[in-house]
Amino acid sequence: FSRFRDKIVLVGIEQDDLFPVRHGMTREERYGVELHSAIIRSLLDGRTIRTLDYWPELILMVGLGLLGGFIKIGTFYWSKPFRIGLLGATFLLYFVISSYVFHAYLVIVNTVYHLLAFGLSYWTVATVKRRWFA
Repeated sequence: FSRFRDKIVLVGIEQDDLFPVRHGMTREERYGVELHSAIIRSLLDGRTIRTLDYWPELILMVGLGLLGGFIKIGTFYWSKPFRIGLLGATFLLYFVISSYVFHAYLVIVNTVYHLLAFGLSYWTVATVKRRWFA
């Protein structure tokens, strides 16, 4: 038993214990003992997925909300295709940055709230301009 001292031993059966796991765009089946091993390895390496802290999350949400309003204010008289392109580029840049943050630091950002703040402020500025300043 000295051979197993300070070691983690996983005992499992590679039979009827397959779980579907997404790996990028593909899907593969892994045995339960393999999944347990991967989880233990990530815990030992200290590589766990976490969410963004409260204050950075709030600052990012307010910042994207302000950006949405300022984009609408700055593009009132621009052509519609250019505005749509600018919005698409903004969304694409946001997703590229949030994907980089996840892959580099294993931090998940709450994209729903951020994009909702952006879209809501964009819509609000458009509505206020149409109703009050038309």
